Amino acid sequence: MSRFIASIVALLLTSLSDAKAWPDQPVKMVVPFAAGGTTDVMARILAEWVAALLGRPVIIENVPGAGGNSGATLVSKSRADGYTILVATPGQAAMNQFMYKRMPYDTSAFVPLAYIASVPSVLVISPTLDVSSTTDFLAKMKARTGGANFGSAGMGSTGHLGGTLLSMQTGLNAQHVPYRGSAPMLQDLLAGNIQFTIDTVPGVMSFITSGTIKALAVTGKSRSPALPEVPSNT
Repeated sequence: MSRFIASIVALLLTSLSDAKAWPDQPVKMVVPFAAGGTTDVMARILAEWVAALLGRPVIIENVPGAGGNSGATLVSKSRADGYTILVATPGQAAMNQFMYKRMPYDTSAFVPLAYIASVPSVLVISPTLDVSSTTDFLAKMKARTGGANFGSAGMGSTGHLGGTLLSMQTGLNAQHVPYRGSAPMLQDLLAGNIQFTIDTVPGVMSFITSGTIKALAVTGKSRSPALPEVPSNT
């Protein structure tokens, strides 16, 4: 869980004869999470670049729900003509098939097109908690009646698996609360409805720099250049 990996996934083109005329209409990029999260931000940056390259509009459509499965299902039912593209995360593209008893779409209907980015994740806590280190945080959560609640962008997401791994490794009693993306999850973190999350650095950077939420540790073997004062989990 030390890195967030995103890749663009699109329906496999079934007719090479049709591909020669592509694109002659706008291209739609489906983001399977709510607007404002890291996946959404990356998709919008990419959409601008692709639109300039193709000379055609690239439209972003947010379809959150079911850990990314809702958006993926929509794309899987679209025509295999290259005009509907899914922006996928590791959880949606690789982990969901192991997280859900029954997948609502056939994963073989997709083919990876390009690798976008890899970014570290960071453990951040609610501003309602008066702690300054991971050690203090874990001690306080273990002493908390009922344990802790942690949020994520959805089932099988980096936050879900990262928070679960942290709980298992430290003996923390933590209940996972899935959301339809990082943006609504962070609102509950700010309100103190959940105690912590493990999200990507770009997704929470503005909250950290403004002092709204506190970062305790970044994932990976070394500190993040974006947060040099925050220790790594090693």
